[in-house]
Amino acid sequence: MLALCEELHHALMEFDFPDALTHGLRHKTDIASQLIDKTRSDIVSVLAADRIEKVVKNIG
Repeated sequence: MLALCEELHHALMEFDFPDALTHGLRHKTDIASQLIDKTRSDIVSVLAADRIEKVVKNIG
C-alpha cells in the first residue's frame, strides 16, 4: 500500500504547471509527501517494536 502511495506521489510530482492551473496541486503533493514519510516512520517503529518484543519473549 505504501509503495502505491509513493508511486502516485511521484507521478503527481511530475506535473510542473502554475498553481493557477493545478489549483494547489503542489501544496497537496507536499502534504502527501509528509503523510507518506510519517506512515513509513510509523511502520518502521512498529516493526522494530515487534522484533524487540520477540527477542524479550525468547530471553524470558
